[in-house]
Order: sequence, then C-alpha cells, then structure tokens
Amino acid sequence: MNTIRRIVVILLILMLSSMVISAQDDNGSTSPDGCAIDLSSAASLIVQAQAEASAGQGEDAFRTMTLARSVLDDAIERCGGDPNMMQDAMGIVLEETYEAPAGTFGFSYPDGWAFELVETMGSGGIVYIADTPGTLDALTDSDPMLESGEQGAAIIIAGPDDLGAGALEAGSTLDDVIDEFRASIEDSPDDNTLTPTEQFAVNDFPAMRFEIVGENFDGIFIAIDRAESQQFGILLFIVASGELDAARPLVDAIAQSMTFAQ
Repeated sequence: MNTIRRIVVILLILMLSSMVISAQDDNGSTSPDGCAIDLSSAASLIVQAQAEASAGQGEDAFRTMTLARSVLDDAIERCGGDPNMMQDAMGIVLEETYEAPAGTFGFSYPDGWAFELVETMGSGGIVYIADTPGTLDALTDSDPMLESGEQGAAIIIAGPDDLGAGALEAGSTLDDVIDEFRASIEDSPDDNTLTPTEQFAVNDFPAMRFEIVGENFDGIFIAIDRAESQQFGILLFIVASGELDAARPLVDAIAQSMTFAQ
C-alpha cells in the first residue's frame, strides 16, 4: 500500500468513527434535543471515497472526503455542536485563531506558526502565515523557493474591487476571480503549471480551486464565494516541490475555518 493510499484509509477510519459517535442513539432521525440528523449523504460520500482509495485514486478520495466532512460539519453546527470536533478527530487541530478587530473575517491556523497582518481593507484584509519566520519571508517572493517541510499561506478576504486585479470590479463572480488569478500566474515569467479549475464547496459555500506546480514550490489556490457578505475568501497555500499531497488535509482545515462578515 503506497503512502497516499495508507493516509486516505486512516482518515476514512477516523471519519467513519466520528460518524458513529455523532449518530449513535439517533437511528438516523433526531437527537435528544429534537434536532433532525440525516447522515445518508455523508455515508454515500465516504463509500465513494473508499472506492477511490481502493482504486489508488488518492487525490480523488481526499476531495470526496472533504465534501463528506462539509456535510458532517453542517449537521453538527445545525444541532448546536462544534464542527471543529471533526478536525480534531481527523488529526488536524488548528490551535490559533485570528479574528479581525471589527469581526469582519477570521480563520484558524496551527500553533507556533508565524503570522503577519499585511493589510486591512474595507471589510477584509491580507494575512500571511507560515511554519517559520523564514518561510513567511519567502511568501513575499514572486517565485518562492521552499525547502522540504516548509509551508506557508496567504489569506485574503476582500470584495472584488479590493483584490488589486485589473479585470475585477463590483459585481465580479467567482469565475471572474479564478480566471483573473489564473491569468496572472500564467502570464508571469516563472515556469508554473496549473491544473484545471475544480468546483467544490467550503461549508456549503461555492468554491473553486486549482493547483500550481512550480520549479521551486507547489501550491493550492482556493477561492470561496460569500455573495451575501459581498466578499471572496482566497487561500494560497504553498509547500516545497513534491510535498502537496501531505499538506492537503491542513489546507482543507484552514479553508473551512475561514469566517466572513455576516
């Protein structure tokens, strides 16, 4: 069993255990406080993820598991629980939390990571986080060179006209945001390869992502559409070349922790 498949199987076992704990004594109907619980869609997604893992499709299994976790998080939150329990059960514990002074946005990140608030704007801002101060410095480079084990991210919460991209303005859509950032990366002089854009959901909000394979780093670009607050959440997470697979659970956990103005 290769490494990715082994990790997927372990995560599936943890996720199934969490489902059993959440659903016990409910028989798929209601909890003691009367909250309706239906885990059938999550169960179907986990069965699908298991089939993908068994077929050696590790990346597809990770993505399907992310969708299943979103369903479980939503059920837990609707019934008054803490969706972070799922992150704990899967071994992704984000001990640190940042919340903007006005409460306009926030997110969680690993304990001990370096943090820099780069800019605030309107109801959002730009924040850098990284495993070390040295990695944090590398985030300011247009073509960062990361050593094995180094990880960092840029987190942006903003309206379309705050993103600093020429083609974006009030009324721009999630597709517009993705297209603009893809074009910016593709037009750069650096030798980067981008994967096709994929649609998915983060806490039931529409989202898109693509991956970046660079000469000196790999990365994941995620954009989340919060139309009701007229904000986009953007997460650009980078790692050393060839180390993206191991970082996926952490990337997903940070994306799911992002909060926006109500």
